[in-house]
Amino acid sequence: MKKQLQLIAASLLVSAVSLPSYAEMPVPPILAKAVSESSTYGLVKTLLSEDSLRFTLQHRINGGDPLPIETIEIPLKDIKENPVVFLRVVRENFSKLLEKQEKPVQVETELEFLLSAEAEQLLGKLPPLSIKGKKDNEESSETSLEIPAYRREGLIDWKGLTAQLTLTENLKTLSLNFAGLLFEDKQLSASLSLGESSFSGEFNANKTPTKMDLSLPMLQVRKHTYLLNVHDLSSKLTTNQTSKDLKLGHLKFNVGHLDVSRDKSKYSFDGLVAKADGEEGQGGVINYTLQAQIDSLTLKDVSGVSLVENWEIRNLDEEALAELQTTARENRRQIKNPKTMIVTMLDKLTEVLPKLAAKSPEIALTDLTVKTPNGNAVQSNASVTLNKKGTSLSEALQVQGAFSISKDWTKRILAKITFYTMLKDFGDMQLSEDDLAFLKQQAEAASEQQISVFVGLKWLVDTGNDSYKIVVALKDKKLNVNGMEIPLPFIE
Repeated sequence: MKKQLQLIAASLLVSAVSLPSYAEMPVPPILAKAVSESSTYGLVKTLLSEDSLRFTLQHRINGGDPLPIETIEIPLKDIKENPVVFLRVVRENFSKLLEKQEKPVQVETELEFLLSAEAEQLLGKLPPLSIKGKKDNEESSETSLEIPAYRREGLIDWKGLTAQLTLTENLKTLSLNFAGLLFEDKQLSASLSLGESSFSGEFNANKTPTKMDLSLPMLQVRKHTYLLNVHDLSSKLTTNQTSKDLKLGHLKFNVGHLDVSRDKSKYSFDGLVAKADGEEGQGGVINYTLQAQIDSLTLKDVSGVSLVENWEIRNLDEEALAELQTTARENRRQIKNPKTMIVTMLDKLTEVLPKLAAKSPEIALTDLTVKTPNGNAVQSNASVTLNKKGTSLSEALQVQGAFSISKDWTKRILAKITFYTMLKDFGDMQLSEDDLAFLKQQAEAASEQQISVFVGLKWLVDTGNDSYKIVVALKDKKLNVNGMEIPLPFIE
């Protein structure tokens, strides 16, 4: 059983590593041409043609006279390798200044970017950044940052940002208040609009978040005929630590409304709520619950659909999870190559798999309900368990599930599958509207025949309530579907 479990885990992770890297894909010529003609491209090209990022810092200590202006230069190649190197350089400058001062100490700083003549012609003169720092002792400090509003007609309307960072020996708190942003590129007929937003977080000494809170009331992205609207997005995260140093999270994610449209197509949903919680159970196990619901979903052919989906993952060994979490945390600090990190995690997962499987772990879909204005379209529950008493994977594996689907949706789904299967037979041939309509009629007729066959074979059971059901069970190497035992030749 151990080897079989290891092979399953290995195949899943290797598949993930083997996914194509879209960053390496060539840019289509038509897209490259459009981008090269845009004002954004001209701006970025100008900025990237610089050899370095240059800015000045001028400090004022405890309200005294301003210190001499310092000019700092960061090679552009360093920024390309590490985009946050700018923040590190500024922080190091502050640290050197503060370590020479008696505590408590207050520092006010003005940071001003130095642009080339060509960049300044595109951007204008950028407003200076204001930084205020306060350090009471060696263990605690407070820093505030203000980026004032900035506007450049036809390009950007930045409403401003304020940030506060508090550091103690064991805790860091960060808060951001963003007044809004409008970014436009008329050549590309594109725009990005972001409403007044906020973020706050607490991080422990290991830089692991213990609390996070995000509020994004409005986001809009437009590109030619493509439009994305997001309203009332929010996210809350809290974490706690178990007796075995395992960190468990409690996440809630909300989206009030989202719609995507392109040409004549439009998709939308309202009232998305997603929750994820980890809890410490009895006997050294961890249980997770995952919940999601959508109040109203509109797709191409359906509208007014609601969704409820609840999952539970039970009986995961706490010590094994703590080992995996510790390895992941160490990897983030020590390993920069993502593929190397995945391989390291794969080795650790293979090592702890016997522990994970030792307490009969189970994954259960406790509820999946899809409702339309006409009633329930889908209702189901299912579970998969690895029984610790099994001596092999086939003996340990237990599955049970009950699925109910309305007759209308059964016909719709089978008709669509049949239609697209028929469509593939025509390859790249251009079909007329009449041809497509005829194929859809044929697909609908074929779906009705398929349903009759499935009912006759008892793969589908007519409930008499305008729906079909399927009941599945796998236990002791025996598969049962709707009361019929199905031979499994690949299982001993």
